[in-house]
Amino acid sequence: MQTDWHMPLLLWLVNKLTVLQEKLLPAEIILVLVYVIVKFVIGGVLEPRLLRLVKHKSKQQIFHLFIKIGKLAVITMGVISALGTIGVDVTSLVAVTGLFSFSVGFAMQDVLSNVLSGVMILMHHPFKVGDCIKILTYEGEVIAIDLRYTHVRTDDDVALIPNKTLFQSPVVVCAEKQGKAST
Repeated sequence: MQTDWHMPLLLWLVNKLTVLQEKLLPAEIILVLVYVIVKFVIGGVLEPRLLRLVKHKSKQQIFHLFIKIGKLAVITMGVISALGTIGVDVTSLVAVTGLFSFSVGFAMQDVLSNVLSGVMILMHHPFKVGDCIKILTYEGEVIAIDLRYTHVRTDDDVALIPNKTLFQSPVVVCAEKQGKAST
């Protein structure tokens, strides 16, 4: 008789878990679909094909950036959809997410402007690695261009010039270095 006291408790627990699982099943399906989309469709199919199309390493950096942003957007929308499916009021969550995005964007506006300027420089190629450029007080050979900085070898050092500066200031591409490099 002492072993039977736990059966009603166990049946109650199983009943409650079954009801909870029925309620959570749509959200679980949404989260599994989001995982499949991010991991296999974007990461396994789209990303390698897009990167194979792009020959320049600098443009591959741009694609990696946009792919990461796309993955983050799909995950965010999936989680919000899953929460909405199980009955959570997502309007305040969407508002907080928007406010958070705005505040992060405002706090990182210099970094973001450098990255966007770097994307524009890498896409439009106003100068390339190996060119001699003059910008503000710097003059030298461009040795690398990444999303945040352009690396310029001056007479003494290597200057890391923010891409925002290069994008907003006049840049002179020196003709004498280009002529020497091509001969």
